[in-house]
Amino acid sequence: MWGEMIFCRYCNHGMIYISALVVVLLNSRPLAGQQDPPVPSANSVTQVVFTSILLGGRRISGASNPEVDHRDGSLFVQFSPVVSPGAGGLACRYRLDGLEDSFTTASLHEVRYSGLLPGHYELVVQCRMGDSSHWASNPATFAFTVLAPWWQKWYTRVGEVLLVGLLISAIVGLRTRALNRRRLELEVAIAERGAELVEINRQLLQKNKELEEIALTDSLTGTRNRRYFYETMPSEASRALRAHRVLAEPPCPSELIFVMVDIDSFKQVNDAYGHAAGDRLLAELARRLSAEVRQADCLVRWGGEEFLIVCRTTQRQFVPIFCERLLRAVSDAPFDLGGGIQVVKTCSFGWAPYPWVREHATALPVEAVLELADKALYLAKASGRNRAIGALPSEDIKRYPDRLVGQTIHGLPDSAIQLVTTVLSSTSGSAG
Repeated sequence: MWGEMIFCRYCNHGMIYISALVVVLLNSRPLAGQQDPPVPSANSVTQVVFTSILLGGRRISGASNPEVDHRDGSLFVQFSPVVSPGAGGLACRYRLDGLEDSFTTASLHEVRYSGLLPGHYELVVQCRMGDSSHWASNPATFAFTVLAPWWQKWYTRVGEVLLVGLLISAIVGLRTRALNRRRLELEVAIAERGAELVEINRQLLQKNKELEEIALTDSLTGTRNRRYFYETMPSEASRALRAHRVLAEPPCPSELIFVMVDIDSFKQVNDAYGHAAGDRLLAELARRLSAEVRQADCLVRWGGEEFLIVCRTTQRQFVPIFCERLLRAVSDAPFDLGGGIQVVKTCSFGWAPYPWVREHATALPVEAVLELADKALYLAKASGRNRAIGALPSEDIKRYPDRLVGQTIHGLPDSAIQLVTTVLSSTSGSAG
């Protein structure tokens, strides 16, 4: 007869709960008309039942996949194998899926876990008897869930992601606004700095222009200096030559007239009254000459007491009249030398046109024409001073302009030059 057993089977999970720790099989005869139940052999695989389950400190009885709060993540299970009397070599093992990957040999018929993290777990317990190498194919299992705290819920995770996104968006927005504000500040600073640089550049250009003006201006008389003449004359000469090629028929309105001016007996002023008086004389002479020349003309201090007038709009046939005005402007009024000293001075003039020969404009360069004007000035001084002499090409040279090719001023015969003299008398222009 089988001994009395108290049990209940939870069929859905294949678990058996019994109150007795050991099932005792009595070796008695079966009742009449009944067959004896199969008796497990001493070396067969045995079944396991849970006798007590405490989850989070609460006893579990028949619940399917119970759940427990994350603060109560502890498990205590007692189990018992179903064995026959006299069975020996009993061995059991267990594993908590969701926490462990391998089985652990049980020295006692109980399992204890504490501090379980949120998640789904399943306890698996197997036993075997004797020397069997096979574990029970239907182990005892108990599945349960440790609930996650609210901050680990999916909606909390979504909220965290949204919050982080909003925080990042706010940070990016603040950073973007700060960068835009900084960019605007830099743009304003750059614009202000650019305006400052423009103003500085304008001032530098103005200063450079002033320095250039100083470099090209005679400091004593305020007229142009010799450097200005040599820097501007190439372009002036080219313009005059182009005009001659376009306007081949005389009179040509674009020829240049070089008028050399020299103060007569200037050294006597320096010797008698000093160099300061001589400087005052030079400054006053420059003022009188500037008053007579046209705005398009240029007055150059050539050196010492010499000046050069470059006439850009005067034709050669009218130069004697122009020189007469200059002679009168110089000699009509005395020069005030300061200290109550006044002197009457005169000037001598020598002039020549460029191109010298209209029919052969390139026959003599500018330098040669300047030498002709200087030679005419020397002749004016040698002829008695206070007069103007012009050096023009003779009719012979006009007929044979090729004779000038390769010649210098010193190689020209006297017959090649026609002199035009202007003096302050009833006859202002005479040829010699």
